[in-house]
Amino acid sequence: MIPTVLLKIAKGVWFTLTVLVLFVSLYGFDGKPNSDIGILFAWSMLILAFPSSLLVALFFAGLSIAVEELFSAVIPTSYWSLSIGWVCFFVAGYWQWFVLLPWLWRKWKTRGTEGPVA
Repeated sequence: MIPTVLLKIAKGVWFTLTVLVLFVSLYGFDGKPNSDIGILFAWSMLILAFPSSLLVALFFAGLSIAVEELFSAVIPTSYWSLSIGWVCFFVAGYWQWFVLLPWLWRKWKTRGTEGPVA
């Protein structure tokens, strides 16, 4: 009973923090292509979704390099880029913390209770 309550509290706190990062980022965005709010956004989401956030960041870095090399363009910071980035970090973090980790925990706890395979 207590682990499910703790999981719900953790999920609520994590969800609230990620939505707060989104709102602060969108509110603090000044409309400039090189806005510094992207730094706050990136570090906050990297921490909240760590370690899967590293894969998301690697994907965005690769995408930025590819766009620059292929099209000689830079992806500017915008409301859309912040929102899309938030969705990617959110999905990766949610899946990692509230789907994969509980599944691994259940598997770990039941590893010795299964009978021999016939």
